[in-house]
This record gives sequence, structure tokens and C-alpha cells, in this order.
Amino acid sequence: MARPKRKPRLLQSIPPDEIGFAPGQEPGEDDEPAVARLARDMRRKGARGLLLVTHDDDAPPYRLVTGGLQLAAARRLRLKSIQALVLAPRREYAAELRVIERLHGGTWEPFELADTLRALGTRCGLTQTHTGQAIGKSRDFVAGILAISNIQPEVRHWLGQNPQGKRLTVRHLRYVGRAAAAEQMAIAQRIISENLSTKQLETLNPQAFAPVRRGVRVREPLPARDQQAVPYSEKYWRRFLRRTATDLRRLERQESRERTRLEMGIEAARQRLAALKTEARARRQELLRRQKLAERNLARFR
Repeated sequence: MARPKRKPRLLQSIPPDEIGFAPGQEPGEDDEPAVARLARDMRRKGARGLLLVTHDDDAPPYRLVTGGLQLAAARRLRLKSIQALVLAPRREYAAELRVIERLHGGTWEPFELADTLRALGTRCGLTQTHTGQAIGKSRDFVAGILAISNIQPEVRHWLGQNPQGKRLTVRHLRYVGRAAAAEQMAIAQRIISENLSTKQLETLNPQAFAPVRRGVRVREPLPARDQQAVPYSEKYWRRFLRRTATDLRRLERQESRERTRLEMGIEAARQRLAALKTEARARRQELLRRQKLAERNLARFR
């Protein structure tokens, strides 16, 4: 039986007309194609994702933080309600909102954003997926940023005060944050002293750069605390067998998709090769014709 999805504590269904845009936030004419495309998707698949709004007693009661295109599409479709994560009162989340605004403005700082998303997720009961939907980013982005919050305070201080003055990128910091606490300082010092690139770090530890979800995970027998069955009993192994069968079916679907993609690529390459051969044959015949013409004309001067 699948585990039920956990819903955020602050999730509400709100009429789109009760949510107001902040100054300069309403989509303009340049955003019209994106709004129309999103409206078509919402009409066909339903509204997905979350809006991030704040709530006070003034009018309009809700003020949009992120999700302007979604709100415009919902108004165009005249939806009765839309899912939104409500932060109320607004003043209690002022610091987090400023960080999110800087994120969308492109001037965010990794440690500040990591600590903000960690605190916001804990305070509001958000999963990484919900956090990504609320700020308009992917789950992998949120997972990578949250890894930075695991960097120890002394490592943060050294990175800010290191004598060489080099600043690590977000991918470097994610690598450091996913290492053991005792190893983080040595890793950060090595990255700066040897001027390691992220590609070089990938060869040292590919798992630190792997996406959160990639391919099919091969399951191992779980300890008794993770199973509602006596360890290594008949019920235990029946459950393990069902999980393994599910993984096998998932792997077969993945292999089928990859095989189809490769076959389509091979067929396209064959068609391209045939076209190139035909073009080269026609070009060769034209050049031979010109060569014979030149030889006949030169023969008249001999």
C-alpha cells in the first residue's frame, strides 16, 4: 500500500479573484503566450503546483508572492479556486519573503537561501516538492540548496574569510554539504587550494552530483523497523517480492523507452546518411560533367 502524500499545513483553496498582484508583478503582453499555453494545460490536466501568497486583513485579503502566470491563467479560465500556500500574517514571514524575492531577482546568496528554505519547510510542514512549487523551482533545485544548509558553521566562516578570496559555486557548496561533517573542512580547503572544477569533483564522487531521482533503485531487504512484519518471515518476504516485482516492471518500462528513443535516433541517422549519399552522388555527377566540359574546351587549344 502506497504511503499517503503529506499535505502542507498552510495549504488552502482560494478564489483567484481574492488574490492581488504586487506592483509590477502582473504578467504583461510579452507573457501572453506563456499564460495562454499554461491555461490550455490547466484546462486539460487541471491546476497543478502551488501559489505562494500572504494574508492580512487589508484588501485584497491575499497578496501574491510567486506564481503570477498560474494566477493569470486561473483567472482566464474563471476557476472557482486554486491551491495556495498561505503565509499569515505577512509581517511574520518578512525575512523569508525578502529572500524569495531576491531569488527571483537573481541576487540570492546560497547560505541565506538554504537556511531560509530549511526554516520555511520546517515551520510550514513542507516537503521538498511543495517547497519547490511554492518558490517556482524544481525539487532537485530545492534538494541541492538544502544540502548547503548542512555545512558546518566553522566551514562557513572559513569560506567567508579564506585568505585566497575565492568563492565556491552552488555546485561546489552542494558537494561540501553532502559530505560528512568531519570531512567538510578538508574538502573545502582542497577545492580552493587545487582549484577543482565541478567536473573534477564529479569524477571523485559522482553520487554527490547525482539527481535525487535517477533510474530505478534496486531494493534491499529492509530492517524490521521499516516493515510492519516480523523480519525474514513469510509476510516479510512476500512484501519484499512485491516491491522487487514493481522495480522490475519499472525497469522494463525504462528500457523500453530508452530502446525506442535510440531506435528513433538510429532511423533518423540512417535517413540523414541516405540523403547525404544522394546529395553527394548528384554533386559528384555535376563535377564530372564540368570536368569533361573543361577537357573538351581545352582540347580545342591543342
